[in-house]
Amino acid sequence: MNLNVVLRHELHALINRASADQLFTALHSPQSPIRDRFIRFLALSYADWLSTQNDIDDDDIKKEWKHALKMQPNGFAFGQMLNKDDEHKAAKSSEAKPFAHNESTLPTTDASKLPANGHKDDALSVAMTGNNNNSSIVNDNNNESSAKNGGQRLQLHEKAPLDGFKRLYSENDEVVKKKLTQILTNDQEFQHLTALSHNDYSQQLLNDADNSIIDSIVDTETSSPKEVSTPMSMEQENMRKYFDMLTAEQQQLLKSKLPLLADITTLDKRNEILTKKLQLCATTFDFLTTNPLELKGIEKKKQMLTEILEYIARYSWYNEQILERCIKTISANLFRALPRSGKNPDVEDEPFEDPAWAHLQLIYDLTLRLVINTDVDKKTMKKYLEGDFVDNVIELFASEDPREREYLKTILHRIYGRFMPLRALIRQSIANCCYRTIYEQYTVNYSYNDDVHHSFHSLVLNDDAHSTNGPSMAMTAFRQKQLRMMDKRYYQNSTRNENGIAEFLEIFCSIIHGFSIPVKKEHKDFLRNVLVPLHKCRKLEKFHEQLVACCVQFVFKDPSVAPVILGGLLKFWPIQSPTKEEMFIAEVVNVVNAMINHKNGFSWPENKEICLRVIDTLVECMKSHHHSVAERALLVWGEDAIEILIDLDKKTIWPKIVEAFLDNKNHWNESLRECNEEAMDVFKVRDPQTFNRIREEYEQKQKLKETAAAVSAVSQTTTSTPSGEENDSAEQKSRARQDKWSRIQALAGKRKQSMK
Repeated sequence: MNLNVVLRHELHALINRASADQLFTALHSPQSPIRDRFIRFLALSYADWLSTQNDIDDDDIKKEWKHALKMQPNGFAFGQMLNKDDEHKAAKSSEAKPFAHNESTLPTTDASKLPANGHKDDALSVAMTGNNNNSSIVNDNNNESSAKNGGQRLQLHEKAPLDGFKRLYSENDEVVKKKLTQILTNDQEFQHLTALSHNDYSQQLLNDADNSIIDSIVDTETSSPKEVSTPMSMEQENMRKYFDMLTAEQQQLLKSKLPLLADITTLDKRNEILTKKLQLCATTFDFLTTNPLELKGIEKKKQMLTEILEYIARYSWYNEQILERCIKTISANLFRALPRSGKNPDVEDEPFEDPAWAHLQLIYDLTLRLVINTDVDKKTMKKYLEGDFVDNVIELFASEDPREREYLKTILHRIYGRFMPLRALIRQSIANCCYRTIYEQYTVNYSYNDDVHHSFHSLVLNDDAHSTNGPSMAMTAFRQKQLRMMDKRYYQNSTRNENGIAEFLEIFCSIIHGFSIPVKKEHKDFLRNVLVPLHKCRKLEKFHEQLVACCVQFVFKDPSVAPVILGGLLKFWPIQSPTKEEMFIAEVVNVVNAMINHKNGFSWPENKEICLRVIDTLVECMKSHHHSVAERALLVWGEDAIEILIDLDKKTIWPKIVEAFLDNKNHWNESLRECNEEAMDVFKVRDPQTFNRIREEYEQKQKLKETAAAVSAVSQTTTSTPSGEENDSAEQKSRARQDKWSRIQALAGKRKQSMK
């Protein structure tokens, strides 16, 4: 029989033969057989559930559980937290008091009153008597019952009630919580664990302003064992181990005793101390650590950074040596591997917060003060900013912390505005980040690095040529496939997310506002190659608002770019995504509005082709089976710019719109049909005569279609085609097919000649 089934039967029998009070006491006792079986039953049930999972090896799980289910004699305890002396004392106390209740509620039991056979449940029944006065009565009752049961004392799970039993539960939850708290807090192991956790030595270390504790740790580390006069305490020994776990830079920061900058009178000495503090602040820490000395270093570095910021804000400090040291400190702190939250940003409402933000915020404040400081020479500052520094700052925009991206946006915008020679570099770096966001999500499905594959292929062939067995084509193909898969995994893991694109577009929107007219070709290329392709990103909703602002601002500067934007929108129109389709409709309206209401006027002949394509797309959206897309398209015809546009060529545009209105009367969605009636009534008011004429023509077409369909249906059912006519029709079809292919070949020949 399965071990789980046996335990379930035993547990069921024990529960049926015990009262509620006895069960409650047994589940809180570390010596109880009921608790032992209950824990085993839960563990094996969990193991059986794990065995049903496809991705888990059930044999290994069961072996580990069965090995772990060997219960300790003292129940569940924190044995690893106790010393040998404490374990010996705990063992003695467990023998004297097998059930560690509060002494105020449950009296203790003497060891002499334990039964002869030493059964722990018998000791538990003696310990649960009401007080010392009636303990003899219980013993007499137990003796009588033991005589009836063949000389054995009553067990905990037997039916006989226990006299003087103290009820631990109540209908009041506060009473139960209070009594259970007393039971837990009187446990020796719990008290020992609490004492360790509430040790104030770490708190003293954090409040150690003069580094006396650190000095004592350093002195004991550097001195020999013979020079140590007094033995170290347990806390000092642990702190010395913690100190050895730190890096050399972190140890140097902890041991440093530099004076405050405000207390130094001479300028040279102040600059020297400032340089040393900046060098110490280049040390990085793990903010998720439990090392108390590392926490002390984090606090000390924070104080240093705060002091440096105050000094730079108040005093004149400019010195190229200090500037270089500041750039190195900033680079050491900011340019790092960005932490990931591991959460789905589409599901999680709360934004991710970097654990090291306490230091990062001060470093970003320092960077911003350096960039906007007018005392710093521009040429000298440009020397330290151009190149890797600006590129790394732009790469940091991929951070998941919105606070960091906001700082980066401010800093990069200030750099762009102040250092004109860096503008082309910044635009190119932003374009590269956008390219990765746009194209890497599609290219990771294909192979990369053809030159690497060719070089690897040549190396494999050379190795095989020198081998005795000759080249192995199967091995070569296998190695190439392995390399291709490794390269694909690399690109999949390095695919840039959409973080920072919104901030890039906000910066570029302000840049577009300052463009000179006419707009340079390089800016139009940025629009065509970067801004327009951004519309096809999968998570467009993260930055669509900023992208629309950039496109509209471009049209206000130069209306000739409107066909480029509208053509890109039509090219990347999201047919299979209703949400993105609604966003595209709104953007089309904004771009058309900026184009028609431009201060230099609107030229219909130049933009007629793209405008008619836009109208056709909006009409198709009106007929969409998705009700939200169709409803959004119906609202477009009430926009002022669209009204102006469709009135420029009523003969061509109005029939398309009116026919779409009439077709929507048969839409499956009732609310959309109502919305369609309202929009059609508003549209009809603008020109009732034209609307009625188009509707009459539409109704006549519909009648002709119905008549033609009926006639064709009757002819198919009543008449059959003769065999001779069938042969003639087949010959005509083959002749038409040959003519079609000949025309295609002729066109292909002309195309080749034109390309030559």
